[in-house]
Amino acid sequence: MEKIIASRHFDVDETIKSYIVDQLTKLEGEYGKLTSVRVVLEMQKTWYFSEVVLRGKHVDIEAKAQAHDLRAAIDDAIAKTEVQLRKHLDRVHDHAKTPISEVELSQSDLVTDEA
Repeated sequence: MEKIIASRHFDVDETIKSYIVDQLTKLEGEYGKLTSVRVVLEMQKTWYFSEVVLRGKHVDIEAKAQAHDLRAAIDDAIAKTEVQLRKHLDRVHDHAKTPISEVELSQSDLVTDEA
């Protein structure tokens, strides 16, 4: 997965970059078909803005967050991305609906148990 970390109006330390990469590896483990992640960090006065854009096969997710602390802004944006990715995966996966034959069997077991 391609990981792009960019910043506006300030320079990002290597510690922050490695922190972001560590957080993004969790997302990569959940959905193996991700192709790229772009994290844009911006500073305006005392606020830090974080934007995460996640691209993959049938996945386009964007999340934004702001905070007075840079790590808090990063954590919030990545948490929002995780929630959106989880919702997407839940929608995509077929939740193994029970076949009618199994439902009929379970109902017949209930009838015989009650008798």
